[in-house]
Amino acid sequence: MTECDLLVVGAGATGLACACKAMLGGVDVQVVEAASVAGGVVRTERIEAPEGTYLLETGPNTWQPGQEGFEAAMIELGLESQRLDTTEVAKKRFIVRDGAIHAIPGNPLGFLFSPLMSFGGVMRVGLEPLMWKKTDDPDESIWDFGARHIGKEAADILLDAFVGGVYAGDAKRLSLNAAFPLMAGFEAEGGSIVRGAMAHMKRKKAARVAAEGRWDGLQPTREPTPKGSLASFRDGLGTLGSACTRLLGDRLHLETPARGLRRTGDRFLIETTHGTLSARRLVLATQAHVAADLVGEGELGVDAALRDDAAAALGEIPYARVALVYLGLPRESVTHPLDGFGFLTPSSEKRRLLGTLFSSTLFANRAPDGHVLLTTFVGGARRPDLVDASDDALVALVREELGELIGLQGPHTMFAVRRWERAIPQYEIGHLSRLRRVAALEAAVPGLHFAGSYRDGIAMAKCVDNGRALGRRLS
Repeated sequence: MTECDLLVVGAGATGLACACKAMLGGVDVQVVEAASVAGGVVRTERIEAPEGTYLLETGPNTWQPGQEGFEAAMIELGLESQRLDTTEVAKKRFIVRDGAIHAIPGNPLGFLFSPLMSFGGVMRVGLEPLMWKKTDDPDESIWDFGARHIGKEAADILLDAFVGGVYAGDAKRLSLNAAFPLMAGFEAEGGSIVRGAMAHMKRKKAARVAAEGRWDGLQPTREPTPKGSLASFRDGLGTLGSACTRLLGDRLHLETPARGLRRTGDRFLIETTHGTLSARRLVLATQAHVAADLVGEGELGVDAALRDDAAAALGEIPYARVALVYLGLPRESVTHPLDGFGFLTPSSEKRRLLGTLFSSTLFANRAPDGHVLLTTFVGGARRPDLVDASDDALVALVREELGELIGLQGPHTMFAVRRWERAIPQYEIGHLSRLRRVAALEAAVPGLHFAGSYRDGIAMAKCVDNGRALGRRLS
C-alpha cells in the first residue's frame, strides 16, 4: 500500500494545478489518472502531412491573460518564456447571420451599420441602462437575463452564439448565476449591466494599482498584454500537462483508474487497478460522473442519505458531447481572407456547426507555410446526435457548411476528427443547488475535497487558478 498526505484523483487542469502547488508547498502528494496522458481535455497533437506539420488542440485553444493565479502558475512551472500571444488580426470575431458571416463591430456605434441586428434591436441594446426589467426568478437562464436587459433580438443572436461557443450549450437552459456570476453581479450592484460593469472596472483598476502589478508574490517579466489578446504556448496548450508531468515525476500514476473509495479512521483508501493508496486528505478532481460513482459506492463514515444525495447531485450534472473536425488546406482553397479568430453560429441559423476557429490565423505555427488549419466544432447541446456520425460524414458535413460560409472550394490535404463524450460541463438551471448538496458532504467529511470544471468555472485558466488555490490551502 502506498501512503501519502494528499491524494489527487484526476490529472486534468484542476487536479494537476492542485497537486503541483501542494507539492511545491512541501506536501507529500500522489496523483492517479485513468488516461494515458495528463491534462484532461487540454491536449495538443502534432499531425504530420506531406506539406509539413499541423498543431491540433483537442480541447481549449487559448487562455485569457491577466488571470493572476494562472500567470503565477506559468512562472512556477517555467513556462512564461513559451507563451505565445494571438496575432493582432485575431481580435476580429465573426457571427453567422442570414447565411453569411459578418464581423462583430469593435464599438457600439458600429452595430448601427452592421447587418447583424436590426436598427430597433441595436437601439434596444443601447437603451439597456433605462429599459431593463426586474425579475423574481432566483435562478434565471442566460437567455432570459439577456432578453430583459438587451432585448430578445440581441439575446437570440449575440448571447446564443456566445454561449454556443463557450459552453457548446443552450442559453435558455444554462443558469446565469452559475455560468456568468460576474454578469449577475453587475445587475446586483448597478441595476443595469452598463452601470455595474463600469463600477467593476473602476474597482479592478484600483486593485491593480494597489497590487503594483504583482501576482501572488511573483513579479512578471512581461509587459501587460494588449487589451483583447489571447494566448497559448508555442507548442500548444498541452505544454501545461507536460510541464506538470515532469514536475510530479513518479508521483503521477497514469493509466491508473480509481475503482473504490472508503474512509478508515482519519485516512482515505482508494482502490486502483494497480493497488491501494492511503491518504490523510483526498481531492476528487475528476469529471462529475466519476466522482458520483466513487462517492455513491464509497464508505465515508457519514449518513448514507447525505452521501447518496451528493452522489446524485454530481450525477445530475450534464456534459456536452462535442466532435472537433480539423481540416488542413492550401491557402488558395478558401476564398475568405480568414482575417479573424473565427465565427460562431446562433441557433436561429439552423446550421449544423457550432462554429469554426481559424487556427492558423490565431498562431502562425499551427499550419505549414502556404496552408491553413480550420478547427470546427460540431454537436453540443444543439445537435449531440451529430457526434455519432462517421469521420467521413463529419468531414463532408463541415466541408459543405464551410463551402457556403467561407468559400471552401479546393481539396483538403489533412483531416482529423476527435470526439469528446463529455467535453464541457453544463451549468444548467439548478446547478448551484446541486453544488450546495456536494458541499454539504464535503463539510461533513474532513479532508475530502471536490474540484473540477463543473465547479467555479470551465475555462482552462480558471481551472488552474482554482486548483492552485486549493493546493495552496492544503499546503
